[in-house]
Amino acid sequence: MAEGLEDPLQLRLTGNTCKDLAGTLLTFENKGEVVPLPATHKPFVQQVGHIGDLKA
Repeated sequence: MAEGLEDPLQLRLTGNTCKDLAGTLLTFENKGEVVPLPATHKPFVQQVGHIGDLKA
C-alpha cells in the first residue's frame, strides 16, 4: 500500500522479460526515504507504461 492512499498502486507494465524473470512474480519495494507528496497531489492508483527489456 502506498503511503496516504486507500488502495494499493497497480503497475501495468508492457515490455519483454529475459529468461531469468520470465514467469515470475515481481514485487517492488522502496527501501529509500519516503518523501511525502503535497496534500493537493494524489497519484493515479493505476500506473501504465512501457519498460522495454527487463532483466535481473
